[in-house]
Amino acid sequence: MVLSLIILVVGAYVIGDYVSGEIRDRVLNRTSALTALYVDSVVTPHLQELSEGHDISGEHRAALDQLLINSDPGEKIVTFKVWHFDGDVVYAKDTALIGERFPIGDALAQALAGSLATEVSSLDHPENALERLKWDQLIETYSPIREEGTGRILGAVEFYQDPDDLNSEIRGS
Repeated sequence: MVLSLIILVVGAYVIGDYVSGEIRDRVLNRTSALTALYVDSVVTPHLQELSEGHDISGEHRAALDQLLINSDPGEKIVTFKVWHFDGDVVYAKDTALIGERFPIGDALAQALAGSLATEVSSLDHPENALERLKWDQLIETYSPIREEGTGRILGAVEFYQDPDDLNSEIRGS
């Protein structure tokens, strides 16, 4: 009987852990996909000039600066970066990063290949110094930037969301 009880408890724990992980992954993917749709519809029009080079005009840069301030979906995004397809940062809140080139990690490579990529990041990469000052970890999502009309990949938007929002949504489900 004791052995059966132990097997039952261990089995319940393993199944509970699996189901919890599945719920977390699905909520994470749904949340990031919805936010990526917002980012694509609002951010991408300001980045079409990347088809001609690395520069974003002052007018579009100012519009990007305002995106997180004046929008409801933008409230879920704590910050974002824009990457050119060659690995250069072309927009970031931390302006010291603009023009810097960093190694292209798996998630960024996936976005530059045309797919959405999401992960919970511990912010241990060099380009995350500013984010590390305020957060221990963030949900990091990479969304491809496509040229209007051709669909050619111009770069990727990397946006960050606070995992507390995700955790409260998981607890609510």
